[in-house]
Amino acid sequence: MKKFNFELKDLVVPLVSVLVVILCLFLVLFPRVEKVMEMRGQIKTQKAKITATTQKLNDLSSLSEADLYDSSSLLLQALPKDKDFLQFLLALKKLLQENDVLLESYKFSPGLISTESASAKSGEKDNQISITISFSSTFTNFSNFVTKLEKIVPLSSMGNIKIKSQGSTTSGELSLLKGDLTVVGYFSPLPKTIGSYDKALVKISSQDQKIIEELRNYSRFYLEAPSFEQVIVGKEDPFSF
Repeated sequence: MKKFNFELKDLVVPLVSVLVVILCLFLVLFPRVEKVMEMRGQIKTQKAKITATTQKLNDLSSLSEADLYDSSSLLLQALPKDKDFLQFLLALKKLLQENDVLLESYKFSPGLISTESASAKSGEKDNQISITISFSSTFTNFSNFVTKLEKIVPLSSMGNIKIKSQGSTTSGELSLLKGDLTVVGYFSPLPKTIGSYDKALVKISSQDQKIIEELRNYSRFYLEAPSFEQVIVGKEDPFSF
């Protein structure tokens, strides 16, 4: 019996050492291994981003920066990324004035302005805005207006038209028209994936380039930032004349 007790005492130190080693593995080594694996994953992701970005830079280096800027600006003017009612209305009013079509009144419903949270109303199509105008014009002027309507930037098209009355000028040569016209404008929110490293760079096809060249011939109506004249109040030197 005494011999058995002696052997157990001899095993205490090795057993404690083994337990300490196992405890160290769980508390120190395993967390560090997990950290190393996590860092290796991050490095792999960064390498993928660098490779994709380098590829995009190589693709962009073959393009003209000036042409790319002009084309993107034109496309954003033609198809705004937001519901720009002011731009749409001013473009329409300018086109009416250029063709001597009298704008008597207009009405529209802006709905929800936020492009992310806005949902289409009943009878309202996504990514479209519309305005109904009451007009008065000669037949020739109105015909010219309708012809040019679909050749302007921002893009628009003619919707429903209702002629209320028609007559003739004092000379009796040209018919006078009065009616209501619905004009439809368009917008398209930018994709959320723009600039994402894992998305391939969209190449401009020959058909895309043809559309851009056609848009360059459209009449552009866009807002310019208002300029304010600087007003100097007082004098820098109150004793100078």
